[in-house]
Amino acid sequence: MLIKSFFSKECDRELEFEHKDVLYDAEDIIKGYQSKIEASKRDQLRKRSLTTAPSSYYEDVSFRYQLVNKMKKINEMLDKIKKDWDMVDSFKTTPQGGGKDPVHGKHDNPKEATHHIGVQLPIGRENDKKVLVEMLSSNDFCSKTEKGGASIISIVGKGGI
Repeated sequence: MLIKSFFSKECDRELEFEHKDVLYDAEDIIKGYQSKIEASKRDQLRKRSLTTAPSSYYEDVSFRYQLVNKMKKINEMLDKIKKDWDMVDSFKTTPQGGGKDPVHGKHDNPKEATHHIGVQLPIGRENDKKVLVEMLSSNDFCSKTEKGGASIISIVGKGGI
């Protein structure tokens, strides 16, 4: 379970980096084309001619064609990331019903981005708690220590669970 959660977090991190790279590429493309549009507007204001040369039409079509091709590539990369995300997300299954039947229960895919347990109850701690309370409250356990002494039981585990 720990290995699975490590790899899913690692995959999430990798997908996040890929997603950021694609978004930065898209932002660069948009800024580049915005500057080209502004430059072409300045050139048109300088020319102020009644007729336009056929080469300007060719540049406009070429400009649009390049933009469309780059945006298609960005969309393909985003589709690939979405596909990878869905594949990673299918491995993140948690039992429904508070962990009472983790083997045969139904599973769902929560997209929690926190380190908190959530609504699921920890599995296997009910009996341990009862045993500890019985040990501390029983007379046998207290009689083994010195009279007036305190009973100490060390508990080792993850904090908060």
